[in-house]
Amino acid sequence: MADPGRIKTLRLTNFLPFAGEVVIPFEGKNLLVYGENGCGKSALFRALKGFFAITPPKEDFRNVFVPDQPWSVVVEFVDGAEARWDARAHPAQAGRDYSERVGRAARRSACLGYGDLVEVTEANVFNVAVQRLLADFGIPSSGGRQSSLRELMRLADSRVPKRETTAALGEVGLACREFNRGMRIALDQLEPIVPDLLNHLDANGMEVKSFRFPGVAYKTGTRKERMVGGRILEPTVSFHGHSVEGLRKFFNEARLSALALALFLAGRLACVPAEPEPETPRILVLDDVLIGLDMGHRLPLLELLRNRFSSWQIVLMTHDLVWFDLARDHGDHDAWSCLGLYPPPGLPPAAPIVSARGDLAREKATLAQARVFVAQNHLPAAGNYARVAFELALKRLCEESGSPVPFRRQARDVRADLLASSLKAKAAAGGNLELGAALGRALMFRRIVLNPASHPDPPGLGRSEVEGAIAAVAHVCSLTARDRRADSTRALLQEARRILADHPDAAACARARTLIYDELYTELKAFARSQGVLVPFGREPSLAKLWALTEKRFPNINLAEPVRAHKRQLFGAGPFAADELLALVDALAPGVEIRLSH
Repeated sequence: MADPGRIKTLRLTNFLPFAGEVVIPFEGKNLLVYGENGCGKSALFRALKGFFAITPPKEDFRNVFVPDQPWSVVVEFVDGAEARWDARAHPAQAGRDYSERVGRAARRSACLGYGDLVEVTEANVFNVAVQRLLADFGIPSSGGRQSSLRELMRLADSRVPKRETTAALGEVGLACREFNRGMRIALDQLEPIVPDLLNHLDANGMEVKSFRFPGVAYKTGTRKERMVGGRILEPTVSFHGHSVEGLRKFFNEARLSALALALFLAGRLACVPAEPEPETPRILVLDDVLIGLDMGHRLPLLELLRNRFSSWQIVLMTHDLVWFDLARDHGDHDAWSCLGLYPPPGLPPAAPIVSARGDLAREKATLAQARVFVAQNHLPAAGNYARVAFELALKRLCEESGSPVPFRRQARDVRADLLASSLKAKAAAGGNLELGAALGRALMFRRIVLNPASHPDPPGLGRSEVEGAIAAVAHVCSLTARDRRADSTRALLQEARRILADHPDAAACARARTLIYDELYTELKAFARSQGVLVPFGREPSLAKLWALTEKRFPNINLAEPVRAHKRQLFGAGPFAADELLALVDALAPGVEIRLSH
């Protein structure tokens, strides 16, 4: 069960490019976001960064195309609590809309963009450490209260005297000593973490052994010259035992990115208590921070986040589709949601399209743009977008079904006609007539409408033909390969087995039998629909009736034997014993999905 303090949804209303209300679904999970440049990734980053900020930015976030409409950012948490940020109030600031939860989260959360990595690899990281890396590191101070490192630095700066009296010099000296003590405590926490994270990021040969911090001190002089000086914090970096001076001159982009990420993430781990705090979100937002890393060094970051930031809610954003697909496939699907941001279907103020399903989202967004072009009478452009959506659907369906295609060094070099041929053969072998028919119709439109639309001045391209092609492609995009359905069936049969093993009482048996019945009924309806099984007009037939009609037409159906052997458990009224139902699960499991036997 998700932590009640995690984000369930983020609602953006008239916030930068998001005109109207747009809902970003988190569902209490980490979020992997893909978006091309100009599709709203930066706006999403700014919304999260501004919402979970101790001091909110003083900016006008209104959508410029609807400037008379107020903007807002609303976070709903898993437990149903909500917090709101708009031009009038911020939830981390005292006032009517104050949220203690957001206030705590603002001191725990962090947002890092690619530009921030550059600051972290400066020779002197004092300012970025005080303002970002270690800003909220808690230091017990006099009087029993706890102050953050950032607060101690502000206090020291505020004690710079206008008149250098003995009392004033004593106050600024004490404030500097308190800050120095706090910084050394923080560095003691930070220094052992950095090498471990560098090792996780596979930064071979790079070491950060310590930080040089001489300490701040009051610097006297004329009134304008007085200040707290000595703001120096320099990481001692070596590479294969060789001391490195001038990080940017010595290291390539990949190693600089690894070093910056290690320092930044180590700062988060040093500042935040290891044990999760009740109902206190820990939000970590990383926006395109992996640009400088090659693929071999990106996957280790996912492992690091999984191992060291398991109690955090992570938002990982990228414009790199290959990396998005790799991260999506590599990630834990129970812990991560995937989101696509796509160009708006039309001119402003239309908002970017938000979809929680990666591949399908691209297909749907592309089709939506095709329909916009039809409405604007740009028929060749509409045809091109429909063709792209069809090819995206072919790739997705081939991947889902495991359809074999000729080898190419680059997957993108496999032609669409080869994908379609393989997929049609797979559909025919599995008895999926609906997919086969949908592919045949879409391929016909591809040949006579979509292919000509990709050439200059296509001859005789009519609106009705383009609309027909879009409808045919939309049908293909709406389908999924049946192998994925089989995975779902396996999981449900396994759940029924678990229920029967844990609690073999009457209630558990009834629950397990309902699960088996509903799943078989759903699977049988999909098969009957794809094969064109005729049923009497009127109410939907029962499982027993639909099975009889299907088996009569297809006696070689693969589940015929186990169903005949367990008719009472499937079609009878009960009651049923646990051992009977376990035998039924064992009989159905090898078949998994309904198909024709050969």
